[in-house]
Amino acid sequence: MAILALYFTNSTAQVQVEKPIICMDTASLYKSLTSEELQEQIQWAGQSESNDSKYLLFVNKKTKTWTFVQLNEKIACILGTGEKSIFVDNFKTAKKQM
Repeated sequence: MAILALYFTNSTAQVQVEKPIICMDTASLYKSLTSEELQEQIQWAGQSESNDSKYLLFVNKKTKTWTFVQLNEKIACILGTGEKSIFVDNFKTAKKQM
């Protein structure tokens, strides 16, 4: 298990948050998320310019579950999961729907 340190910055305060994250080999995590049980599929992908990391958002459109993953060829880490997902055109719409 790894620890993820997040830094949030705004005009008034900075907060550091540490949380445990789950990591495993990339192939096993992909197999688990796309399994018959979870049925999540990749809906978005991005790549970091500063390292070899890629980011994937898996979503099950029927159950609305989602998993956000950071990975490379060998290791994948779950950065977040949830049970409510919606696809929106803008942030204002998303705030109203959540």
